[in-house]
Amino acid sequence: MKKMTCFVAFAALSTFVIVHSAWSLSGYVRYQRGRKPASYAMLIFEKHKREISRVMTDDRGFYFIKLPVGNNGVKIKHKNKSKNERLKIRSREDRHDFSL
Repeated sequence: MKKMTCFVAFAALSTFVIVHSAWSLSGYVRYQRGRKPASYAMLIFEKHKREISRVMTDDRGFYFIKLPVGNNGVKIKHKNKSKNERLKIRSREDRHDFSL
């Protein structure tokens, strides 16, 4: 019984850590010229050169995603353009706008 209690407590704590280590990031993707929104652009987030998540912007170029704290690589793709950036998530509800 004691082993089972320890396992359940560990599983609950692990779930708590995973859920609470993901912070939210939001913002807009726009073109540099004219500041037009990059509607339906794809943002691919990487950590240690491995894809961890992706999100597509809406018709206004807005995105929202949950990501782990720290440094992330970002690949932005829209139509025939693409761009790579580095990003550090610093707060629980961070905001970052990208431009193409």
